[in-house]
Amino acid sequence: MSPGDWPFARLIWRMVLEMAIHDHATAVRYHPWRDAPLAYHVDDRWYEMVPPPPRLNRTFVRAAGAMLARTRAGALSRRWLGWPAWASGCVRVPYHGRITEWVGVVWTAAGLTGVDWQRIDDMFAIETVTGAGEGAA
Repeated sequence: MSPGDWPFARLIWRMVLEMAIHDHATAVRYHPWRDAPLAYHVDDRWYEMVPPPPRLNRTFVRAAGAMLARTRAGALSRRWLGWPAWASGCVRVPYHGRITEWVGVVWTAAGLTGVDWQRIDDMFAIETVTGAGEGAA
């Protein structure tokens, strides 16, 4: 990893999340060990994106972790679970005058590492579900 790769990886993450917002994606994943390592989810379909060069896999994962570690949840997870094994948190991405929130997690399991983002802004809010017993006689 060269010193110039770190800002480049963070810039790529911002661009990926902005493109996902533009296309109304609800999730983004980066799993470098898969055939389609970088993809985002729109209307029940995963769309592949061109991943960063293989030499940047580790840098790209760590850049996502650094973005998440700057949040309160990320700082707590780093303190409890250690860095760089795992990080989670929420980032806000401004896009055309609107703030979109993404919850992210960087995970490691059985020698595999990945990054998963989930969009949580008001456009994709979860509807309230009423209880089964409500209104029953």
